[in-house]
Amino acid sequence: MIVAPMVFSIALTACGGGSDDPAPSPSPSPSPDPTPENQAPTVSIAELEEAKEQEAFTLTATATDSDGDIAKYEWSTDSSLDFTLAGADTNELTVTSPDISADTPVTFKLTVTDNGTTAKTASAEQTVLIKRKISSVTITGIVTDEPIANANITVAAGESSVQTQSGSDGKYTAELIVDESEVTDLVQIKAQGTGEQNQVEFWSLLNSVETVIEQAGDDGILQREENFSVNVTNVTTAEYALISRDGEIPNDDEALKTALLNVDADEKLQLATLIKVVVDNPEFSLPEGVNNTLELVASAETAEAFEAEVNEKDPTIIEETKKEIKEDTDLVTGPSGSLVGEYILQSPRYYNNLAYHLSLKEDSTGVIHGIDQQVISNWTLDGNKLSLEFTNALKKSVSETTLEDQSTQRVETFVSGMSMVVLGENEVFRSVEVTETTYQMIGEVEQTPETVTYISNLTSKMQTAEPTAEMLTAGDATWYIDLDDRDFTLNDKPEDEVSKLIFNLDGTITSDKANEEITWIIEDRALVISYKGFVDETKQEVEFQGTVSIWLTKVLDAGYQVVTLDPSDEEWPNTEYGLFIKSADVTVNETTMSGRWHGFYGLNQSYYMDLYPDGSLYFGLERSDYVWDIDGTTMVRKVYMQNGHRVESCFEERDDCSLVGLTNHEILAMVNNRYYIKRTFLWMNQEGIMEVSQVGLFIFEYNSDLSITSFDQVLPNYGDTYVWMQDASGNLVLVQINRDSEESDGVITIANQEYAFNFADGTIVYEVEGVKYVLEITASSQEYLAVCLYVESEGCTDEGKAKLWKQMPLMGNSIINNSDLYVGEAVGLSLDRWGNGKLKTAMTEHDVYWYVAPEGVIEINLQSPSTIYSNNNNGVMTEHKLTGYHVKLDASDAMKVSVTKRVDVYTDDSMTGDMHHDFMAKLYYERDFLDLSGVDFVGKWVAYDQADGNQISRVEFKADGTGTVKSTFDEPDENSDFTWSVMGNALQLQFGDTEYDNLHMTKDLAVGYQFVDNFTDVGDVYSSQIVAGILIKDTAPTLSKADYQGRWLYFDGTEQTSGQNGTEIYPEEENDSYLTFVFGTVISSYQGRYEDGQVIRARYVNPSNNERMRYCEPSDTCVLQGEMRYQMVAEHEGRYFWAREFSSFDTDGNEYPNSGVMFVGERSESTDIATLEDYHVDFFYLHQASDNGSIAWYSTNSTNEMGESIHTLQIGDAEAVPFTFENGQMHLILDGQDTIIELVPGSNNKDGLTLCKYIKGDQCTEQGHIPLFFSPPN
Repeated sequence: MIVAPMVFSIALTACGGGSDDPAPSPSPSPSPDPTPENQAPTVSIAELEEAKEQEAFTLTATATDSDGDIAKYEWSTDSSLDFTLAGADTNELTVTSPDISADTPVTFKLTVTDNGTTAKTASAEQTVLIKRKISSVTITGIVTDEPIANANITVAAGESSVQTQSGSDGKYTAELIVDESEVTDLVQIKAQGTGEQNQVEFWSLLNSVETVIEQAGDDGILQREENFSVNVTNVTTAEYALISRDGEIPNDDEALKTALLNVDADEKLQLATLIKVVVDNPEFSLPEGVNNTLELVASAETAEAFEAEVNEKDPTIIEETKKEIKEDTDLVTGPSGSLVGEYILQSPRYYNNLAYHLSLKEDSTGVIHGIDQQVISNWTLDGNKLSLEFTNALKKSVSETTLEDQSTQRVETFVSGMSMVVLGENEVFRSVEVTETTYQMIGEVEQTPETVTYISNLTSKMQTAEPTAEMLTAGDATWYIDLDDRDFTLNDKPEDEVSKLIFNLDGTITSDKANEEITWIIEDRALVISYKGFVDETKQEVEFQGTVSIWLTKVLDAGYQVVTLDPSDEEWPNTEYGLFIKSADVTVNETTMSGRWHGFYGLNQSYYMDLYPDGSLYFGLERSDYVWDIDGTTMVRKVYMQNGHRVESCFEERDDCSLVGLTNHEILAMVNNRYYIKRTFLWMNQEGIMEVSQVGLFIFEYNSDLSITSFDQVLPNYGDTYVWMQDASGNLVLVQINRDSEESDGVITIANQEYAFNFADGTIVYEVEGVKYVLEITASSQEYLAVCLYVESEGCTDEGKAKLWKQMPLMGNSIINNSDLYVGEAVGLSLDRWGNGKLKTAMTEHDVYWYVAPEGVIEINLQSPSTIYSNNNNGVMTEHKLTGYHVKLDASDAMKVSVTKRVDVYTDDSMTGDMHHDFMAKLYYERDFLDLSGVDFVGKWVAYDQADGNQISRVEFKADGTGTVKSTFDEPDENSDFTWSVMGNALQLQFGDTEYDNLHMTKDLAVGYQFVDNFTDVGDVYSSQIVAGILIKDTAPTLSKADYQGRWLYFDGTEQTSGQNGTEIYPEEENDSYLTFVFGTVISSYQGRYEDGQVIRARYVNPSNNERMRYCEPSDTCVLQGEMRYQMVAEHEGRYFWAREFSSFDTDGNEYPNSGVMFVGERSESTDIATLEDYHVDFFYLHQASDNGSIAWYSTNSTNEMGESIHTLQIGDAEAVPFTFENGQMHLILDGQDTIIELVPGSNNKDGLTLCKYIKGDQCTEQGHIPLFFSPPN
């Protein structure tokens, strides 16, 4: 066989003869007769009109040549189909066509060539209709929950479909014709309502075409008796929605069976009920954004929200509608065929749902297994009702109840009788309504019997998923199994609750228990495991043994739900159920872990666990005490205790901090955004040892999107949720949301007022005196929801906008820092939810308690007020005691706060007043600081803060993770060594075993950073402190003397000028190295010189007469009293960072460091001052020339005991008078008149300046100019 091209031919070639005899001599010959002309051959093809696709057919040709033979056959075709050919070089061509999608005519042409000297050809053609193979079936049924008239119906399989329309009674008939290649495709029926019912979209999923043809029988018509799914209904639509929820439709019969295993009969009936409610009842309509009935139930969230809406409007309609469905024979059907067989009775929606094993025998007896097993003495089927009679009551569950005296009592529940009504069936399970007659034994007392009714799946064991050796052993896979039961007996070894199994090809199992021998086989559809446990690892004495059969009842992405049967030991439950998960390679990092974990898939428990990249963790709307981290392939939740209280986190090296709990989420598999995990709880026991308290397998649905857009049945969580509402003024009020209400979706308490609420379209709605109020989410962030609270009829207004904080904003670990300043005030907070915590300042760490005051501000109070200043003046002791802080949130910026530092003033131990220091600041959480992962810190830096007085630190970070630091007050040969590393958003320095500096960067200064240093001394926690500062890379720029000359303006922050805002530096003619420093109204006693690229200011004195000198060589008459050395550390875009260290000297020349500071300034070549600033008038001593010498002008500023600032000015011998200063002007009373004194702009120089004095209301004139000098004029 060959694959033919468009033209296919074989050429026949003749062979010549020869001889060894010598050639005869030529002789004359007569003229030859003329050669006859070659005659053309003739050809014909036998008629063949039709052929089947993919079946061989033969074209037979007859070709003759009257004067010769046929030398070549050449076949061709007008088709591009890829034919398979045989005999292409003969008169018989055998052809097999490929698969075709439509009947196709093909013309075959044969050309023959004869063997004449001048070859001639002849041709013939034959057209063959190649017909595709088809299958057809006629389907007849009804579109109904009540009949849907005139519905547009599409019946499809693969690419084939047929359209029809139902009649006025909802009935339809359609013939589906499919290509042979589509016979394994499933048949889908879609029915679309018309007119007023255009929102009705029903679906039904049948078996494959070949299967439904078989079901249809000889007449080729498929009816409800042969496949009930020809009825396209709300019930089939519910089933279709459940099958397709994960986005894929099964493509063949086996895939359909697998999908049906995952359909829960109770959930299907519930969804069918919701569809019928909205179709049959005009008072209900589809929710906004939902276009049809399939969309209503395609999403679990949408269906649950609509169910809540229906229950709110009519609490009885769902149950009434269910009853209608169960009584409608067009919607439900009884069993067909025999019920004899082996079954599992369980609702598979949740893997911990109770399960029974049911065996129904031909002789109408059987066996049922629950915790124990009982004989079924008789079973009968009457219509669609199956009744079971037990020889003895079946034990269903065992639990404990707590009595009033707190003692416990055993409670056993028994089933004495059971019946089932079959509501529908498919190849895998029957939907049944189960009725149990139960009673309880509490202690030895039998309680009154009760009747329990529920919907469940009766699944044939022969239709459960099939285990295979390849599945179990491929890739040396590790499997985990976690089984549950209703025995509720606590396991003495919780670490054994999950078993780890490796299935070997030799039929053995490798487990995580060394004292066990386990083997496995597959019997029918069950995985059968035989086990033997020994007393110890020597395996000499058997402790237990048995056999367990495992059925795979639901297919998961990474394993199965299972139901097991193990009657080996009467003390153990016969029946268990749970998860059987196969581990796989996983990628566990911050990206794959951060996000929303929706738990638990497969359990009737729903909540959100939100993991943020900074390690914080939220359950629903509330911040958890847990933080999370990653350890290999495990996400770890941690909980800490500090001073007896659970805290978000604390420094583990501290004696008062303990890691008391771990929850390990070992990621076994990650498939389709579902995380399969082994969760292990570990808690610290009384001996301080972590011990396992619980282990289990769980499934989370993962979403990287952490936004919250609506309130619903999952958010907030059930029980109590506490959040804080911040109103438009920035004030806080506690809000409690309770979800345990039976009359409504919950109760919301705002400012101690309770309101019953319901969810509606993603909002919380409650009434106040008949007026409906709506709480709506407008945006979300990690810490809070932006919400609007408004009257329903009025809509959202600015007044109703608020923030709903997931926790009190300062709760947990945070830092308040005025980062507008380079060295701004910083406060470190670690507050727990119980109103206690820690507070750090620049001096120490304090124990505090906190509360939100009625006016909505946060009060943080020291447990014991701390003395921050004391002064004994003539025997009178004045003390300032820090009592706490008052924090108010900014109304517009959630991360800004206004802070009041509260200080009480004591005089001789009696409180005589208080002082408040107000400042604006930013609230920082760990993640808000700069990311340092890409920063290269290796090299030399200069740091400045106010940790221990004013000092600077010269720091060198080495590439090996070590470093040294030398600070202003260190001895000349003293260096401190440390190790360093970047940890998250912190630069951590460790000194010795107990001291840790965690530097968090708040601003990037291009040449360095602003930082907050959270310092902890684990050896003495009350030496811990928090300070702000700057860390500048030491680039050591070189400036000439001229580069220093001019007026320097200083900055306290990147955008904030300094309170000590200027220095004017002048050259001196007497010595080229000299520089004169003036501070506006004051000339310094420390004057400067430029030496070796560095500026030095110094004060020299003559000890004999205290005469001051600019500079002299040390001698008995010239002693260096004090010196300031300036180092230019860095420059960026005209802004300079200076380090200045100031030392004093004794008469022997010994140096004593006084301070170290860093200035940040910009230079102007002009030294002119335009107006007076505050620092100009805080102090000056100037001289006015007079005929009698000079008149002194003396300005001072002092602070009284209440912290109030008082300015006075004394001119000459007159009494000092108080003045106020504003807008560059001094306002005072002189000679009984309101007087203003101000600077004459630009009048300043190195010798003095000119002030202007005039009466208030007048203008400054030249007559008012008063030249003033730093030294008395000669």
